[in-house]
Amino acid sequence: MNNIRQRIFDAQMAAKSLLIYRNILNDSIVKKFVQILERTLRETPDPVLISDYHEFFSSLVIQSETYKGPTVGNLWKDHILNLVLVDENPFSLKCEKAGIDGVSQPLIKLTQRDLTSLQTLHDFNFSAFISFMRQKFGEAFTDVPVMYTIESEALFPYPESYFKQKHNTKILMNNSLDWNQNINVLA
Repeated sequence: MNNIRQRIFDAQMAAKSLLIYRNILNDSIVKKFVQILERTLRETPDPVLISDYHEFFSSLVIQSETYKGPTVGNLWKDHILNLVLVDENPFSLKCEKAGIDGVSQPLIKLTQRDLTSLQTLHDFNFSAFISFMRQKFGEAFTDVPVMYTIESEALFPYPESYFKQKHNTKILMNNSLDWNQNINVLA
């Protein structure tokens, strides 16, 4: 149980320590996720947590069902990948203007640090989380949906080439063991 608790804490710290991709914390689904992590780590079980988790999961389902284009991974992973790819931040803006060669080393290092944190969020183990919650809450947390995979073969919206490239980047990131090594792909 302590191992799962540590992973929950690590995910919470990963979210709260974002610098370059900090805008991602403004996303309502990410906000709800961080709130769930905080409530989970409290010593006294918080009944609001069950409602928060269902709201979080419902938001992911709605978002995935309205997304136009192919998806990658489970609901959460696809959401995080989409946020990373569309986030306007100092790194992405500098790359738009000057390319990766125009980005300073300190900014590259900070971006790589954030990518490691974002990968921690992306790889969050919801099955272990649900098991932890069942141990903590008992019967109250038995009928809770577990994250599911949504590999969809939807057509690419217009402009097709942009969405194909985005999808290929999502596949690369989803399968990557070390996101900070993919910084050139994000440039």
